[in-house]
Amino acid sequence: MERKADVAVIGGGIVGCAAAYYLAKQGLRPVLFEKGRIAGEQSSRNWGFVRQQGRDPAEVPLMMASNRIWRGLEEELGADLEWTQGGNLVVAETQEKLGLFEQWLEVAKTHQLDSRLLTRVEIERLVPGIKTDALGALYTPSDGHAEPAKVAPAIARAAERLGAAIHTDCAVLAIETKGGAVSGVVTEKGIFGADAVICASGAWTSRLLSRLGVSLPQLWMRGTVARTTAAPREVTKMGVWAGLAFRQRRDGTFNIAAGGS
Repeated sequence: MERKADVAVIGGGIVGCAAAYYLAKQGLRPVLFEKGRIAGEQSSRNWGFVRQQGRDPAEVPLMMASNRIWRGLEEELGADLEWTQGGNLVVAETQEKLGLFEQWLEVAKTHQLDSRLLTRVEIERLVPGIKTDALGALYTPSDGHAEPAKVAPAIARAAERLGAAIHTDCAVLAIETKGGAVSGVVTEKGIFGADAVICASGAWTSRLLSRLGVSLPQLWMRGTVARTTAAPREVTKMGVWAGLAFRQRRDGTFNIAAGGS
């Protein structure tokens, strides 16, 4: 193994893989370390929504920029990511929630985002077969979703093609410093020097940073998602949040989970 890198990336989820990819695109030599397999944890188990809607106002420009990248990412990577720009819809069962949606629309208008409020009739027209007592819904047509299990591995393969090195089954045990600056990482397979370190290790990040005296408060939460058998037809291309949340995958199956937030 090469023992020196421009940047050491800790974590083989979508954040770590994307970091390695874009660093390699800029001509740098990143090395990524993953304690298990690429996308072995949260990055293959999340719901797959690519959402601008409902974000904190400070996040909206970033999410809009991210959305623009997603539109051309399959072509750029030469991979099927099951990217579907089918929109995102969240229903309001109470007047209070509808009022919050109305307030958030002012954020959308500021950024010229295509969000709008729907009536119950419009909801039922957009999602055939849905029955709801909703007072309305917030809808953003330009939102989308992709298949998480495919995305991070595709980005990792593209990063390798550009010269990034990826080491799986190789946990990082500590971040090394010298003279008050980052100098590399200690892994299960030895020490690797690096001029910079990107810590993208998800739930394990606080443990690594605590050794450097950095406090990063984290809350571990369990989210349960179910998957159905394939439906006989396409019901909708959008992500829907209506008491429960669901999206239909390319093979006709549905991911469903609690969606009351």
